[in-house]
Amino acid sequence: PVSVSLALVSALSSPMPSHNRSEQELRIVEVEFIGELPKDQQGNARNFRRGISCYPSLGDVVCRASQGELAKAYACDSETSIRVGHIQQDPSIPAMIKIDEMLGKHFAVLGTTGTGKSCTVALILRRILEKNPQAHMLLLDVHREYASAFRGISEVISPDNMVLPFWL
Repeated sequence: PVSVSLALVSALSSPMPSHNRSEQELRIVEVEFIGELPKDQQGNARNFRRGISCYPSLGDVVCRASQGELAKAYACDSETSIRVGHIQQDPSIPAMIKIDEMLGKHFAVLGTTGTGKSCTVALILRRILEKNPQAHMLLLDVHREYASAFRGISEVISPDNMVLPFWL
């Protein structure tokens, strides 16, 4: 093959479970292709690129991604990115966010109550400030949950200390 196709498993089903141990059970795996690792002349995987240029055929061998393949797929320039944790598949591979790409467009942190949205936002903003100490951010904290996360590196304005010009 000229490349290694990388995909995420999105669903797994067994439409007709087998009750007999001698029968092979049919399993259907649905995947979402995320990109590929083109191979060089020696067959070594090169840098990750999004999209698929050549889809696998029926019957092609499917393997779990190796640590090296995952590292290439999740590789990020540490100068323009911040680390927010590690990927689920391998704790040795950092999970990174590209700052300019994230802040250059709309984004949201979504989840149900108690899933860590506020902690995630605080982590992301702190990491951005660590990398860019001169950055200016405005965080509207209507529930007053972020003041302690930014103590010492922020100015907290509340109704008690806010001074507005008379004309405003």
